[in-house]
Amino acid sequence: MLSIRFVNDKSGDKNIGNYSVGVFVNDTRIWAGRIVGHKRESGWRGLVNKLVEVMHNPDRFEKYWKMVEEERKARKDRLCP
Repeated sequence: MLSIRFVNDKSGDKNIGNYSVGVFVNDTRIWAGRIVGHKRESGWRGLVNKLVEVMHNPDRFEKYWKMVEEERKARKDRLCP
């Protein structure tokens, strides 16, 4: 099952929210990133649109994909010495 999780990091204010985002297949995270400067008045649809913007920025996408791959490898190394 594919799921997208937005977690408010509480660093914003009443008008602007900042979020950690993870995309998962079952319990495996396949992408991680951040949404900064979300205008709360745009609601959840605005948050999803902001995610699409991040995903279409190749530099950001590659940066976060590498981070996820490094975390996955480190986890595997800890589990399989």
